Amino acid sequence: MAPKIKKALFLQLPVPAFSPPGSEANIPLAAGYLSAWGSRNVPGWEFEILPPSQMDLSGDRRLIKAILAREPDLVAFSLYLWNSERSANIAEELRAAGVVTVGGGPEVEASNSWLTERGSFDLLLSGEGEARFASMLGNLKGSGSMSPLSSCDLIKLSDLPSPYISGYISPYPDGSAWLETVRGCPFDCAYCDYGKRFGKVRRFGNTWLADHLQWFKANGGKEIYLMDPSFNVRPDWEETLRTLEHSNGDGELSFHT
Repeated sequence: MAPKIKKALFLQLPVPAFSPPGSEANIPLAAGYLSAWGSRNVPGWEFEILPPSQMDLSGDRRLIKAILAREPDLVAFSLYLWNSERSANIAEELRAAGVVTVGGGPEVEASNSWLTERGSFDLLLSGEGEARFASMLGNLKGSGSMSPLSSCDLIKLSDLPSPYISGYISPYPDGSAWLETVRGCPFDCAYCDYGKRFGKVRRFGNTWLADHLQWFKANGGKEIYLMDPSFNVRPDWEETLRTLEHSNGDGELSFHT
């Protein structure tokens, strides 16, 4: 008898807004990366991101009901300043129902004692998540407890499948799409921890940007937000500008950095 396939479900709660719900783009880019990487590197697991129609428009009761109806073995939350408290409240209820809960994202750091000491999540993962999340799933025991995690190297970004082209995420209905082309920042700003932790600029695959721009045009992307922490500090600066120019000769796309 084949072993049961386990399910990891991802959730990124939106920014609270005074405008109509769903009018602000909430694209779960990190969840897309983890799903695309996990589907290729973690056998025995399937990955799903809660649809925007539920993730962005539901109150907590409806959201918890929708999550439990999918019978996940694990729910992973992307934690940001605007959604951490609400995510923690939901995670506590899911844990009470026997679901393993994991938190990751920029709010997960040692200095955030509110989050680390609250105990809402079974596990908190800090930093780039692909390798650590895959390692965590491989160490998840049948009881839901965790084996100790070893340290994980950063992945080679050219090996990372596209979360868009893999089908895990799509442009928002308003045409917004978020994309990274590099990670890392060489600066050491006093107000920012990112460059201190990830000082080396690492680029994605050679055709990553061109492939995505072509895909966005064919799949509803209009406003492309390049989420690079140091967009103009890179070894392939001129090549990147040429790619943006040549891939958008018809002017269909708008770019923001």
